[in-house]
Amino acid sequence: MLLSVVMALLCERILALFSRRQENAKFTILVVRLDQTLGDSSMNSPLLRELRHAYPHAEIKLVVHPRIYDMVRHCPHIDHIYRYDWGSSLAKSLLFRHWLSWKFCWTHFRREQPDLALVPRFDEDHHAGFIALLSGAPRRIAYTEKATQRKQLLNAGFDMLYTEVLPADGLKHEVERNLDFVRHLGFEPASMELEFWSTADETAYAREFLAEHKQKHPDGLLIGLGLSGGYSILKRWPLHYYVELATLLQQRYHGRHVTFLLVGGKEDIPLGAEFEEKLQGTVLNMIAKTSIAQMAALLRHCHQFIGNDSGAMHVAASAGIAVTGIFGSSCHHRFRAWGKSCDTVTLELECGPCGQGHVIDRCSTCIYPSPKCMDELVPAQVFKKINIVQNYLR
Repeated sequence: MLLSVVMALLCERILALFSRRQENAKFTILVVRLDQTLGDSSMNSPLLRELRHAYPHAEIKLVVHPRIYDMVRHCPHIDHIYRYDWGSSLAKSLLFRHWLSWKFCWTHFRREQPDLALVPRFDEDHHAGFIALLSGAPRRIAYTEKATQRKQLLNAGFDMLYTEVLPADGLKHEVERNLDFVRHLGFEPASMELEFWSTADETAYAREFLAEHKQKHPDGLLIGLGLSGGYSILKRWPLHYYVELATLLQQRYHGRHVTFLLVGGKEDIPLGAEFEEKLQGTVLNMIAKTSIAQMAALLRHCHQFIGNDSGAMHVAASAGIAVTGIFGSSCHHRFRAWGKSCDTVTLELECGPCGQGHVIDRCSTCIYPSPKCMDELVPAQVFKKINIVQNYLR
């Protein structure tokens, strides 16, 4: 990694020789956030809003992975969005990675360099730091390479890419960590709420899709379910537990028709089909049938969302509905659903990241044949956390 940093610094010098720095008409901020996951991008929304609040007249630019573009393309706080596809990360050679970032910055920033570049990702990142450096921004801020043991190993020397680095500074939620950039710049966040930016078309799509259902069941309850564990099967609560929980909810609210809205990606299609087959009741299976924005628009109509630590859970929280997140192999202190109406259910076993003192923040492997943190978290425990009528019924 040190070689990678040295090469990047050399590329920056070469690029600077051929670039002409022009005085920007407006103070320009570049935010480089290259996560491919919905959750990380959802938790970044307060930072974008608060940057606009702090710098109302600045030009704010955002660099994202193409997979995330649909989540941010209607963000009112951003003036310009760039898409940067970094491919398969470490599988690419150092030379090729530097060529990608050099070419990207030459294309977009050789004439107008930003005044400030922010890389808000707390964990390791093999690309964003190079773009911040090669953008020509004279002031570059990121979290230190010493933030985690893994980052210290994989991003060794990356602190040299920045003019200022933020310390790890204890255990915090990702939203808080993102907003620490605003605090570091001398401003106090006005709000810490998540946002999701949908268009009128997406709002109309959800309304029209649910119109027939609401006509049949005008006093019914709509409960969103996220059966997926995202990128890790260790985060997946057993499917038969979801079926049992859904049955308990049907029994509790037997006076009202309960419908379950399933959301997720194409890899979750088998889970949705099995849930439909095993549950006796009304299921709207929208897994892999919507865009991200359409999914958020549908979730806004739900009275409650229940799901594992996944992108769908964070999108539901950003849609402003009540969320119950089910956690096991990942740290709920860092990654729980964020919002006043959000709750978490977890056993917090000693073998998990929180029980080990947060040396790690997620388990990549399990010491048991099957995740004990999920298997022993029975439906009755999750059921006790849910009270739609008292807290969330609209």
